[in-house]
Amino acid sequence: MKFAIAVLLFMVIGLFVRLHWFPLAQMDILPDHPLYPVTVLRDRLMLRLIFDPARRIEYYLILSDRGVHASKALFEKGNIRLAKETVLKAEHYFTLLVTDYKWAVWRHTPISAELDMEIQRAVVRHRDIFQNMLDSVSPGDAAVFQLVIDFTTRNEQELLSVRQTNP
Repeated sequence: MKFAIAVLLFMVIGLFVRLHWFPLAQMDILPDHPLYPVTVLRDRLMLRLIFDPARRIEYYLILSDRGVHASKALFEKGNIRLAKETVLKAEHYFTLLVTDYKWAVWRHTPISAELDMEIQRAVVRHRDIFQNMLDSVSPGDAAVFQLVIDFTTRNEQELLSVRQTNP
């Protein structure tokens, strides 16, 4: 019972903290921590509570940034297997961001220029981090990081295509 109350309190505090919409990803608990599933649960709950497309895009950006930085930290700790899983999940969040971005443009939902610039900077940041990991990993593990770089390139091309067709 106490654990359930603590988890609920953690999620409520996380909800109120997230309402301030920090512009950069903060480091939460890394995926190798035992309480990491609680943060995943909190993030999924937050996604269900966000209805505004622009805010949802912003939250996907936060999740993607946090995942990329977590994978970098795991990589530096030597936990390559978990870093590969985390980097794939982080890029999946960015792919969801691109999908919601296209829907927002199609629905004529305003997306701030600041958020648009932050998305563009995130693509460059992510690619640099992925490339650094690719350059220093063994050839057996390089395929995953190359795949993620390819996903990043496709996502960037999708964003550019949407921006060009709907200026």
